[in-house]
Amino acid sequence: MAALFAQARDEGIDSPFRSLKPNCNGLQHTSARGSGLIYRVAVNRHGSRVVLTNTRSKWTGALAVLLEKRQAIDEAFAAAKLPQPLEWAEEVNAGRWVIRYRVDINYQDEPDRTKMRELNLASAQMKRVFDPYVRKLDPQLEEDSSEASSDATEVP
Repeated sequence: MAALFAQARDEGIDSPFRSLKPNCNGLQHTSARGSGLIYRVAVNRHGSRVVLTNTRSKWTGALAVLLEKRQAIDEAFAAAKLPQPLEWAEEVNAGRWVIRYRVDINYQDEPDRTKMRELNLASAQMKRVFDPYVRKLDPQLEEDSSEASSDATEVP
């Protein structure tokens, strides 16, 4: 993770994580809006991903609002010419939802700088594309947990 953040700083990539100090668990997040809407980056031996997600059953209604804008968001994200599109949750599960971009990076060996750059570019593009939509979200959605369920959910 230190190499990932350093690369973003060194190459001037506007990743939401570039000014953070890496931790040892391979998971880092920064606020996207309010206390429960975040950008998260995860790196481990199985792969890496950058996500926009909610926490603690906050902002559950935000997914529906973002899904209404999905076509425009996907088109804006595609402008970065990254190898793959965003993956979207279609529903809130256990009070959580996620929109993610995955990169297959094996961190057991020396990190692949090209793959790290892809992850940094994806995180910068997610921030660039989602920030205008996130800023316009109704503040009442922050506490909306009406769609929360008791089912288990995948940790993004």
